[in-house]
Amino acid sequence: MNRRHLPARVLVVAALVFPPSFSEGVNAASGRCTKVGNVRTIKGIKQVCTATGKTLSWKTSPKGTSAPSTIRRPVVPAAPVLSHPPIDSEGLDCDSGLPMVTARYYCFSSFADRVLESPGRLKWLPHYTYRLRPNAKIYAAMDGTIKRIITQEPDDLEFWLDNGDDVWMLVYDHVATMRVAEGAKVKAGDWIATSLNEITHRFEFQVNKDTRRIDNTSWHICPRTLGTASFNSFHESVLASNNARATDGGFASVCMAENVDPENLYGS
Repeated sequence: MNRRHLPARVLVVAALVFPPSFSEGVNAASGRCTKVGNVRTIKGIKQVCTATGKTLSWKTSPKGTSAPSTIRRPVVPAAPVLSHPPIDSEGLDCDSGLPMVTARYYCFSSFADRVLESPGRLKWLPHYTYRLRPNAKIYAAMDGTIKRIITQEPDDLEFWLDNGDDVWMLVYDHVATMRVAEGAKVKAGDWIATSLNEITHRFEFQVNKDTRRIDNTSWHICPRTLGTASFNSFHESVLASNNARATDGGFASVCMAENVDPENLYGS
């Protein structure tokens, strides 16, 4: 049937059967606002079925381009608390009479000290460094799990203490023997290792913050940032003992910087 020969009343009925709103693209089960959260599109503008009191009505979504949505972004876990120093005063050896690495480093090196690692090559130290007596006790600084034990050389071990969040981790480097196994759960203050029996008896304590899966960054953090008052006061006394022997005045602080970029250990 040719449309131009339809009676006027038939044309009216046709208009009612095909309402304009459908031709404008309603992306919902119905053009009516019957369920909170339903979405429709009118001339490219998205609207959301919204409750105002007991009344449901279509509201244009923010900026008129998209419906509101909840985006769950990863959150960086809170930093652990370092409540026990990794060594004790009995294990610290400030009396050997020989500086280590620099003239200001006798029994302790501050975080972010810059040392000459090789001719023409300076390095930012990403850890506290201590000179220890042979077989000095080494302790867990926080509650956690011994995640990995690495044999670097005979009687030279590195191990990691992890608190389970895959972000924060403590690295203990240059220990001679372990008193606990890989996978063991430990408490802050537990005696977990003994120092390396070498000429300098060097021991390193490092805090890693790895948020690459969250914001594509990672850092070495000065332990003082995470330490309790007793943890930090112990290290202030260690610093004072070291500085009393240093010929160039020693260190101004246990933290020469708050963090070190692992990708820029040798940068300016």
